[in-house]
Amino acid sequence: DRGDEYNYDPVEEASIISEPLRLSAHVAEDGPAHKRLDVAMALAVPEGLSGDRRARSQHIVELPIELSASLYGGLKRVEFVSTVHNCARDHRLRVALRTPAHVCDALYDTAFGVVHRPLDAVEPRGTEAFCPAAPHRTVTAVEGATGPAAIMSRGLYEVEPRRESE
Repeated sequence: DRGDEYNYDPVEEASIISEPLRLSAHVAEDGPAHKRLDVAMALAVPEGLSGDRRARSQHIVELPIELSASLYGGLKRVEFVSTVHNCARDHRLRVALRTPAHVCDALYDTAFGVVHRPLDAVEPRGTEAFCPAAPHRTVTAVEGATGPAAIMSRGLYEVEPRRESE
């Protein structure tokens, strides 16, 4: 990402890195009231941008990620806690979570209330690279015929709810 604090600006011809360099998982807790799965992985990512900011660096570094997924008896939710040891510059790290909710819009909290936004782009595409992500403060929720889904977080400033691809 060679954008600024407001806009995402992808590097042309940059491939998506989605296969981990290392991956391990183990059941950390398996009790009747609490179950937890711990996952450790590392991605091999470019260290940053090249000097002219037109390409990714040829130097590769490891990006370690730790993830815990917890289930609690009687609660219909999964709690995720992730830690990223960021060793790279100028990149965009994204997580994709599939939910059973088939939706067409989403609700987002703001400083003074809740706003409703459709999932389809409503802003015209201009000279900047179009990014369908929306601002996220602490809660984003969707609801469909199969039920609701929400993400609650700290330190995550954008989300991109999508329709299930056909």
